[in-house]
Amino acid sequence: MRDSRVEKLADILVNYSAKIKKGDTVLIRGDELGKPLVLEV
Repeated sequence: MRDSRVEKLADILVNYSAKIKKGDTVLIRGDELGKPLVLEV
């Protein structure tokens, strides 16, 4: 089951905080605790 809070946080991180655009190359790093957010991003 997906957590809507994680989806919302990922959306804010990608579209507002980092302002990632289509075609950008990004590196995502995280540990086991952050795995749901990393996968959603």
